[in-house]
Amino acid sequence: MKRDEYTVEDITNIVVDSFGILTNAAKKLGVSRQTLHQWIRDEPKLSESLTESEHKYKDYIESKLIANIKAGKERTILYVAGCKLRDRGYGLKVNIRQETGIAEDLDELNEDELQIRAAKLAAKIESFK
Repeated sequence: MKRDEYTVEDITNIVVDSFGILTNAAKKLGVSRQTLHQWIRDEPKLSESLTESEHKYKDYIESKLIANIKAGKERTILYVAGCKLRDRGYGLKVNIRQETGIAEDLDELNEDELQIRAAKLAAKIESFK
């Protein structure tokens, strides 16, 4: 396909429909990812349009996060706390002091190990009630 076969709006809509994944958008346009990048680099209006669409998409995602927080969805609250409240001790790197007094870095554990630790912690917390 040639660039003049599409309007800026056509390309923007295809990229938006592809959730910003340029490889998928390029396939829909019938061009290589490199060609799509070239079109974006060479045409300021297209670049601006895609940047604006990306901001709108991010705003949408952020509005959903805020709605989930307002609804009390704990997983969303913890995710946002890990991203926005690192200065207050939240984050992906968490140390747990066990009865042995040994701190454990949870980043070192795989998903199965984390689930086992979470189940043990939940049982321990339940025992305090």
